[in-house]
Amino acid sequence: MKKLFLLLLSITSLLPMTAYASVVECANAYIDTIAIEADRPDKASLSKTLLISFKDANGNLLTCGMGTGRYAYLEATKHPEVFNAMMSIAFMAKANNLPVRYFILSDRQKFSARELSVIQLQSSISGFYELK
Repeated sequence: MKKLFLLLLSITSLLPMTAYASVVECANAYIDTIAIEADRPDKASLSKTLLISFKDANGNLLTCGMGTGRYAYLEATKHPEVFNAMMSIAFMAKANNLPVRYFILSDRQKFSARELSVIQLQSSISGFYELK
């Protein structure tokens, strides 16, 4: 059993790790704008999409080092299992002015938006809520 474990561990260490290379983490952000697009004949690729912009504690636009990447987006049709939950977290954070940590996929861009991967509430007492 130990040999099998070591074999599996050595094989997985040889796998390319490029799948995570495009994930960018942004902390201490506040929700600035929330938009939910329905059908967009002018920009069809943004149809059925949640768009969120972020700001820092001073109210300045936060692009997470992405330059013109003003928004993070999440498509309802591509991510139906988490779309409502992520939208709810965004609205809750905005309504209560709670800081969040979010992750974007920098290599997935539509107009001035990058794909949202994770949004996590930050507790005002003990840092970030940890998933266990």
